[in-house]
Amino acid sequence: MKELATQDRRTPAGNVAKIRSEPIKEEVRTQPTESPHDLRLQIRELTQSNLDLRERLNHQARELEELKEEMARLRRESDGSKPRKPASRKPSSP
Repeated sequence: MKELATQDRRTPAGNVAKIRSEPIKEEVRTQPTESPHDLRLQIRELTQSNLDLRERLNHQARELEELKEEMARLRRESDGSKPRKPASRKPSSP
């Protein structure tokens, strides 16, 4: 799979669709499978990456909430400091 991704990166953008539409070559199918040890290592790495990404997402969600609260506070302060205009206007006579 890494080989296909690498091949896509090296191929000009116009040829990517052509490569993806071609059938998988027999030599790709006959590659030896990864060892159980390699697969377990890959699972551990992916699990750790997933945990790291979840932690980042949670941190960003907390930061977003803090920024929303600060924006609401600043709006309230700004609304309180603005001079109020009279709500009713005198009708203009023609």
